[in-house]
Amino acid sequence: MTTLTIKSVEFKAILSGQKKRDYRDPSLINKKRLLKKNASGQFDRNTDIKEIKFLNGFKKDAPFVVMEVLDIIPVHFVNAYTNTDDCFTCVAGVDQIEITLGQIITKGGNHGKE
Repeated sequence: MTTLTIKSVEFKAILSGQKKRDYRDPSLINKKRLLKKNASGQFDRNTDIKEIKFLNGFKKDAPFVVMEVLDIIPVHFVNAYTNTDDCFTCVAGVDQIEITLGQIITKGGNHGKE
Protein backbone atom coordinates (compact mmCIF):
# COMPACT_ATOMS: atom_id res chain seq x y z
CA MET A 1 0.00 0.00 0.00
CA THR A 2 1.25 3.48 -0.83
CA THR A 3 1.59 5.81 2.17
CA LEU A 4 1.67 9.60 1.91
CA THR A 5 1.91 12.30 4.59
CA ILE A 6 -0.65 15.07 4.59
CA LYS A 7 -1.20 18.36 6.42
CA SER A 8 -3.77 18.57 9.21
CA VAL A 9 -6.19 20.83 7.31
CA GLU A 10 -6.21 18.48 4.33
CA PHE A 11 -6.49 15.41 6.58
CA LYS A 12 -9.59 16.85 8.27
CA ALA A 13 -11.07 17.73 4.86
CA ILE A 14 -10.63 14.09 3.74
CA LEU A 15 -12.26 12.76 6.93
CA SER A 16 -15.23 15.10 6.50
CA GLY A 17 -15.73 14.00 2.89
CA GLN A 18 -15.03 17.51 1.58
CA LYS A 19 -11.70 16.71 -0.12
CA LYS A 20 -12.16 14.45 -3.14
CA ARG A 21 -8.75 14.94 -4.81
CA ASP A 22 -5.20 15.15 -3.56
CA TYR A 23 -2.50 16.85 -5.59
CA ARG A 24 1.21 16.01 -5.43
CA ASP A 25 4.23 17.67 -7.00
CA PRO A 26 5.54 15.58 -9.89
CA SER A 27 8.94 14.92 -8.33
CA LEU A 28 10.73 11.83 -9.61
CA ILE A 29 9.96 9.95 -6.39
CA ASN A 30 6.23 10.83 -6.63
CA LYS A 31 6.15 9.84 -10.29
CA LYS A 32 7.73 6.47 -9.48
CA ARG A 33 5.39 5.88 -6.52
CA LEU A 34 2.15 7.08 -8.08
CA LEU A 35 2.29 6.82 -11.88
CA LYS A 36 3.06 4.08 -14.43
CA LYS A 37 5.24 4.32 -17.49
CA ASN A 38 3.42 3.93 -20.81
CA ALA A 39 4.74 2.20 -23.96
CA SER A 40 6.81 5.25 -24.90
CA GLY A 41 8.43 5.41 -21.45
CA GLN A 42 6.49 8.47 -20.23
CA PHE A 43 4.82 8.59 -16.81
CA ASP A 44 1.06 8.21 -17.25
CA ARG A 45 -2.23 7.28 -15.55
CA ASN A 46 -2.16 4.59 -12.88
CA THR A 47 -5.28 2.54 -12.14
CA ASP A 48 -3.35 -0.21 -10.31
CA ILE A 49 -3.20 1.61 -6.96
CA LYS A 50 -6.53 0.90 -5.28
CA GLU A 51 -5.90 2.47 -1.87
CA ILE A 52 -3.61 5.01 -0.25
CA LYS A 53 -2.84 5.52 3.42
CA PHE A 54 -2.65 9.20 4.36
CA LEU A 55 -0.68 9.92 7.54
CA ASN A 56 -1.15 13.15 9.46
CA GLY A 57 2.34 13.41 10.93
CA PHE A 58 5.30 11.18 11.62
CA LYS A 59 4.64 9.92 15.17
CA LYS A 60 4.07 6.25 15.86
CA ASP A 61 0.41 6.91 16.74
CA ALA A 62 -0.17 9.55 14.01
CA PRO A 63 -3.75 9.73 12.77
CA PHE A 64 -4.25 7.99 9.46
CA VAL A 65 -6.95 7.26 6.95
CA VAL A 66 -6.90 4.63 4.23
CA MET A 67 -8.76 5.87 1.17
CA GLU A 68 -10.09 4.13 -1.91
CA VAL A 69 -8.30 5.45 -5.01
CA LEU A 70 -10.39 5.86 -8.16
CA ASP A 71 -7.66 7.23 -10.45
CA ILE A 72 -4.20 8.77 -10.50
CA ILE A 73 -3.27 10.97 -13.46
CA PRO A 74 -0.66 13.55 -14.37
CA VAL A 75 -2.28 16.93 -15.01
CA HIS A 76 -1.07 20.22 -16.47
CA PHE A 77 -2.87 23.40 -15.42
CA VAL A 78 -2.94 25.80 -18.36
CA ASN A 79 -4.69 28.44 -16.24
CA ALA A 80 -4.44 29.33 -12.57
CA TYR A 81 -6.69 27.00 -10.56
CA THR A 82 -8.22 27.02 -7.09
CA ASN A 83 -10.42 24.41 -5.46
CA THR A 84 -11.12 25.26 -1.82
CA ASP A 85 -12.84 21.91 -1.16
CA ASP A 86 -9.62 20.11 -2.12
CA CYS A 87 -7.40 22.69 -0.33
CA PHE A 88 -5.54 23.29 -3.57
CA THR A 89 -4.34 26.36 -5.47
CA CYS A 90 -1.81 26.66 -8.28
CA VAL A 91 -0.63 29.15 -10.85
CA ALA A 92 -0.83 28.70 -14.62
CA GLY A 93 1.64 26.28 -16.17
CA VAL A 94 1.97 23.95 -13.18
CA ASP A 95 2.18 20.17 -13.48
CA GLN A 96 0.74 17.99 -10.71
CA ILE A 97 -0.23 14.41 -9.98
CA GLU A 98 -3.96 14.24 -9.27
CA ILE A 99 -5.26 11.45 -7.03
CA THR A 100 -9.04 11.02 -7.21
CA LEU A 101 -10.31 9.68 -3.89
CA GLY A 102 -13.27 7.40 -3.26
CA GLN A 103 -14.60 6.16 0.08
CA ILE A 104 -12.86 5.90 3.43
CA ILE A 105 -11.75 2.29 3.92
CA THR A 106 -10.46 2.63 7.48
CA LYS A 107 -8.99 5.17 9.85
CA GLY A 108 -6.93 4.96 12.99
CA GLY A 109 -4.13 6.37 15.09
CA ASN A 110 -4.51 9.09 17.66
CA HIS A 111 -7.40 11.24 16.37
CA GLY A 112 -7.66 13.12 19.65
CA LYS A 113 -11.30 13.83 20.53
CA GLU A 114 -12.79 12.12 17.45
